[in-house]
Amino acid sequence: MKNYLKHFNKKYELGKCDCWTLIQDIFKEEHNIDLPKYPFVIEGNEKDFAKHLRANLLFEEIKEPKKTCIVHKSGINEHIGYCVGNNKYIHRTILGTKINKIPDRYCKFYYIKGVKCI
Repeated sequence: MKNYLKHFNKKYELGKCDCWTLIQDIFKEEHNIDLPKYPFVIEGNEKDFAKHLRANLLFEEIKEPKKTCIVHKSGINEHIGYCVGNNKYIHRTILGTKINKIPDRYCKFYYIKGVKCI
């Protein structure tokens, strides 16, 4: 497992230090991919998140979580994280950065291949 300790000492701030910016940081470090900013005005709407993915990213939806995929939890509290392997993911909430077991329900998994040229 990579050393993710540096991601644990940041205070949560929507749009600056949240679940999506954690994903942006990890993708830049591990894959040298600059992911686009997420329009947080649509936070909490799964259809808009999927629309954002389709519009900006080259990706493949996969059925089971695999190391390095994005874990998207939909529902009332939409959330996103990064699979670190062994059915665990790193994610950032208001309470801080955590590595937890991937929830069994309401999750979709995406393998990001790159960013579309706009």
